Formats: sequence, C-alpha cells, structure tokens
Amino acid sequence: MKLSTCFSLFLLFCCIKSADALSSQCGRGKKVIFYKSTAAVDRKIRSGFSDEFFYALNAPLKEIGYCPLRLDSYTHRDSLGMLTPLLLIDVKENLNRSDSESTLIFVIYFLPLKEVRYNYSVPHNANQLISLLFDPEELSTFETVAVRKTVENLRTQYICHLRLESEPSGVMISSSIGLEGKTPLEWVLPVGELEITGNLNGYSELERNLRLGSPGIHTYVLEMKSRQFYNSRFMIPTIIFSVSSAILFGVERYYYSQYMDLNKQTLFNNPGQFEDLYNKAKSFEYAAFSSLALTGISFTCTFFF
Repeated sequence: MKLSTCFSLFLLFCCIKSADALSSQCGRGKKVIFYKSTAAVDRKIRSGFSDEFFYALNAPLKEIGYCPLRLDSYTHRDSLGMLTPLLLIDVKENLNRSDSESTLIFVIYFLPLKEVRYNYSVPHNANQLISLLFDPEELSTFETVAVRKTVENLRTQYICHLRLESEPSGVMISSSIGLEGKTPLEWVLPVGELEITGNLNGYSELERNLRLGSPGIHTYVLEMKSRQFYNSRFMIPTIIFSVSSAILFGVERYYYSQYMDLNKQTLFNNPGQFEDLYNKAKSFEYAAFSSLALTGISFTCTFFF
C-alpha cells in the first residue's frame, strides 16, 4: 500500500474519532464553537484569566445553541472541521491612551478555524466580534460585560432566522444538527451550512445543503416532486424478481424439453432419468411462479412506497 494511501486512511480515522468525540460532548442540536486565547491574555491581564473567561462563557453560549470547547484539547487539528467557528481571544495595548491611563483593549475574533494560523496569531483583517476598553483593576465588572456582549453579538450579528416552507406543506424536515419539524417551520441557527432532508408520503425524498452565509432572515421554499412508481425503493427488487422468474422459466423449459425427448427405450433401460428430469422441471416451475408472484407484489408496492 502506498504511503499516500496510508496517510489518507489515517486522516479518515482521525476525522471519525474526532467527530465521535465532539458528538458525545455536545449532544444533538448543538453547534460546536472552539475557544482559544493568545498568550497575551494571561500575560497582560492575569494568569489564569483565559480559563476563567471560558468557564464564564460556557453556560450562556449553551443557552443560545452553541457547544463551546477548548481548542487546546484537540491536538489533531487537521481532523477537525475547518469551517467550525472559533472565538479567538486577544488583548492589545491602547495606543490612544494618555500617560495617566492604563487601559487595554480586549478583542474577540469570530472566524472559521481554517483561517487561523498554526501559531494562533490573529489573521489580518479578522472579523471582530467585540472590542472593549478596560482597566485591569476592574476585572470583575469587565468580565461580566464581556460575557454579555459576546453572547449578545453572537445572537444578533452571527445568527440566522431560517424559515422553511414547502409545496405541499407538512413535509417532515430533519437536519444534520438534529433539529426536526414539519413545514412551515422556523429555526434560529448560527451562520454556516446546514444539510436537510425532507420526506412526505407520495413524494420523492428531498435533500438540500443550505448555505447560511450571513446573518438575517433566510427563507427557502421546498418544492416536493410526486414520486413515480419507477422512483420507488421497490423498483429494484421488482426488476430482480422479474429477471429471476424469466431465467427460472427458461431453465424449466430446458429440462421439460429434455424430458419430452426421451423415448420408451430410455424409460425401460434408465427409468431414473425420466424421474430426475421431471422433478427438476417441476422444481424450477414452482420457483419461477413464486418469483413471478413476488414480482407482482413488489411492483404493486412501487405505487405506495
């Protein structure tokens, strides 16, 4: 096996293990969001502040549908979804301050994981979720404000209101993040991609990949197509049973013709041959009629399933 193939299989294994780990930690209906702070946070504010802020954010983020996870605990970064959002925390010097001021700028960037460099430095022109001036001597008040602003901005600036309608209505929609419901419906979701599947009796299954690339209201009208009998899941067994019955009838005709070609001399010298050919012909005849009956049943089901 080539080295490249082995490496690909290894990456696939890492992806599966990572997906299982994230699923077990987050549960259904939660969108993963990673948390990472630069070295400047603990150095310029206080040792351990990065951990404190993460735990303060944990519960509020879960309330609005996120599953916050520390990026530090995932060493195989290539196995993670590169579109997974990341909160990157950083602290900067306030360059506009006067000599008597000692304020800093607390910045949270909200960006896809793929845009973050491996040294976790802040990318150029990264989107700022919040930017707050603060005095290091008033950390308790500042932390409360920073948590509230972070959650508020995520809820309003990076949240989509998804409206799903269908023709006809009443389509059962299931999503890749575990949300389910019947149209018309409305979900509040983070910006990103969403895979949905729609099912309604008498109609073909519908699959869509929705790209919610910006905040705001996104409305989709799903047009369901009537399922024709040839689109039914029973069409394949119908074809198999029909082909099988044709083959079995052909084999039955073959043995029956051999049976009819035997003469009286053969019957006198080798009576077992007559019986063997007759039994084979009858067995294949029974099998052929059984397969034909299954063909009829399966074909009937194509109009209902």
